[in-house]
Amino acid sequence: MAQLKCYYFDYKEQLPESAYMHQLLGLNLLFLLSQNRVAEFHTELERLPAKDIQTNVYIKHPVSLEQYLMEGSYNKVFLAKGNIPAESYTFFIDILLDTIRDEIAGCIEKAYEKILFTEATRILFFNTPKKMTDYAKKVAGVQAKGPWGKMVGRWNKTSQV
Repeated sequence: MAQLKCYYFDYKEQLPESAYMHQLLGLNLLFLLSQNRVAEFHTELERLPAKDIQTNVYIKHPVSLEQYLMEGSYNKVFLAKGNIPAESYTFFIDILLDTIRDEIAGCIEKAYEKILFTEATRILFFNTPKKMTDYAKKVAGVQAKGPWGKMVGRWNKTSQV
């Protein structure tokens, strides 16, 4: 991205605008969000013209996602996956959604001693119980006791050190 920024910003008067400029700048913004690098996200956003931020679909999408994250409207972030401006955004959206799920799972662990598996599936925005089971195995976070599951994930393991 550093090489492209030189092309996009330093030589924009001498060179024609790339057809992929806004898409790649938007992907970079989405990458920063997916890595929870919000300060860098805002630094990159400051380089862009206000018109692009407000009207360009490739830039507007990550900006909207950041706003939803700051509001705590995680459901809007999950809904935004179905409305991506380019197929290339899917990779970073999936990373962002996993990051959000990890944050929510950490909150569930602190807030609930026990939680219904179906309720955890809903809270973590999974469409099927299978996806919830796969996620639970991935983070080693659910021990089933009848219909209940207790969140005792990797976060506890690191905090007991």
